[in-house]
Amino acid sequence: MEYNDTYEQEIDLKDLMFVVLRKWRSILVVAIILAALAGGFKIGQVLSQQSDPEFLKTAEEDYEKDLAIYEMNKAAKEREIENLMLDLENQDKYMEDSVLMSISPYDVSVSSVDCFVKTDYEIMPNMVYQNINYADSLIKSYTAAVKKDGLKKVADEENTDIRYIEELVTINIDYDNDMFSIQVKHSDPEKAEAIMDGIMSTLRGIRGKLSSAITNHTLSVMNEMSSVTIDLAISDEQKSKKDYVNTLETSLQTKQDELEELSEPVKPAVSKLSAIKSGLKYVILGGILGAFMVVFVVCVAFLMSDKVASAKELKNRFNIKTLGVLEAGSKKKAFGIVDRWLDRLEGVDVTTPDNVRYEVIAANIRNYAKDAKSLLVTGTVDKTVLDVVAGKLKELLPGVQISCGEDMRVTAYTLEQLSKHEGVILVEKKGVSTYTGVSQEVETVKNVGKETVGYILV
Repeated sequence: MEYNDTYEQEIDLKDLMFVVLRKWRSILVVAIILAALAGGFKIGQVLSQQSDPEFLKTAEEDYEKDLAIYEMNKAAKEREIENLMLDLENQDKYMEDSVLMSISPYDVSVSSVDCFVKTDYEIMPNMVYQNINYADSLIKSYTAAVKKDGLKKVADEENTDIRYIEELVTINIDYDNDMFSIQVKHSDPEKAEAIMDGIMSTLRGIRGKLSSAITNHTLSVMNEMSSVTIDLAISDEQKSKKDYVNTLETSLQTKQDELEELSEPVKPAVSKLSAIKSGLKYVILGGILGAFMVVFVVCVAFLMSDKVASAKELKNRFNIKTLGVLEAGSKKKAFGIVDRWLDRLEGVDVTTPDNVRYEVIAANIRNYAKDAKSLLVTGTVDKTVLDVVAGKLKELLPGVQISCGEDMRVTAYTLEQLSKHEGVILVEKKGVSTYTGVSQEVETVKNVGKETVGYILV
């Protein structure tokens, strides 16, 4: 049987977990001690401060400052929430009433006209001073009248807010050619033409007034037409409005969360009860810290330890067969029910009697040792343990010569006996024997040309 020289130890988290859990008494004791120390220190500190008038005065002043800041922040958050809710309410109404938001960008009804303003203006050749061209002023007056009077008239006729009409109407001005164009978009072609008719009615109604006030002129309507088209700009506008609503809703939720997270400062209390309450947090922190310290130490000790931790690790590390495990079970201690519960969780067999365990070990030896007539029982455990194991095996293996030898690393007699026996049975103790010691034993047995039949873990 070859020793695995290239073995790399893998940490079994289950083994580590149970090593930690079995130290529950130490964890609990240290946690209680640190909890008591931390809590007692804090309570004593608070009681001492409560008897200091200067400290109480400073604490009261700090409380007043914190309270003023809290009330200011709370009022600000409440105003912000109110403004956001009002804006959201307006946006919801806009989404419901706006014609623009209901128009399909792929089915837009458009009514448009081009208007030309002609005056008596003429360029006078060879003259330094020219007459004034009032066309620009007339165009500005016409477009202003559309925005002020025309759209209001249409809104009144449609019984809607003027802003819903304004976003349907576009006016473009060409001062160079004394023209301006008006375009109306709607989901309904008849509505688009009706709005355009209202606007044109306004333009015709003020022509005489502008002729008297500014200059005589004519207003000619050109390129009047209605059509259905695709306008992706409307899609972008609709998306922008919806994104704005989503932003408002997110901002509102954020502000409401911030308001809930605001905590009103606690007025400093002067009493033994308040001192105890202050110490409770330190009791909890001290207990957690104490438990963590013990767990950390146990984990480090487990990872750094060279002692045999489990039968599985012993088998994997040295590639030797397991003959049997003599489980001693948990020692009787206070609250032993917890230890028995951990035994069941870990799968430790504490119910099988020793005589049955030895019978299983003897059967394994017969299977693994084949026709061997002499076996040496040795290991890194006490001689009394070796004697007990060897005695039991002699009873169960009458046809095999069983000899017992102490730790071969320090006993010359055992080394001399190696060459006289056909195989070796190692007896190791969990938590006492070391992997280094077992490694030396396995190497020694190998060097004298003998076979390690297997090991018994006590």
